[in-house]
Amino acid sequence: MAYDGIYNVGTVSVAAGGTAVTGVGTAWTYGAQRLVAGDTLAVGGVSLPILAVGDDTHLTLAYPSTVTASGAAYAAILDSGSRTTAGTAATRLQSYLAAAARIEAGVNMYLCAGVLGNTPPASPALDALYVVGTAATGAWAGRANQMAQWGGAAWIFTAPADGDVVLNNGLDFYIWSAAAGSWTYRPITTVVERGTGVGQ
Repeated sequence: MAYDGIYNVGTVSVAAGGTAVTGVGTAWTYGAQRLVAGDTLAVGGVSLPILAVGDDTHLTLAYPSTVTASGAAYAAILDSGSRTTAGTAATRLQSYLAAAARIEAGVNMYLCAGVLGNTPPASPALDALYVVGTAATGAWAGRANQMAQWGGAAWIFTAPADGDVVLNNGLDFYIWSAAAGSWTYRPITTVVERGTGVGQ
């Protein structure tokens, strides 16, 4: 896979509060798609930077995971600054311009701190916005797929409108489909590669 792309072969396991990620059927140190420090791992609706890659099946996150995943699908986004060239910088710029075009067209877009997690964070920042997962617990129970914003004393919930877009930590898009009743994952780096607009 080319630079500024996605690698998602195999599955991963990681524990909430941990930084160690174990892969099955992965090849994280092989060929052009090899992962490097600074790339991003997206799993369970959470995206975190990679601190180090040990071998084909072991890597370490820069920050503790907020979700537990076992044998889960994932996306490794090859977006480390060490990969940046004039070409990849132009591709990223085009992706953000595509997002800007949706805003001008009247589509709601939100910047989120986490997407499709099921457990409310213990110490959220004031006004931080999250998209609730489908098996939510605690204060998020019964709020599947809604947007939850921390108001300082309580969570404020908003149901998404058809076509709403959330940008997860500036790394990837999720688009709400009222017809499907679900969020569709769209890595920001694939938007231009596939020759499509963000919402297509």
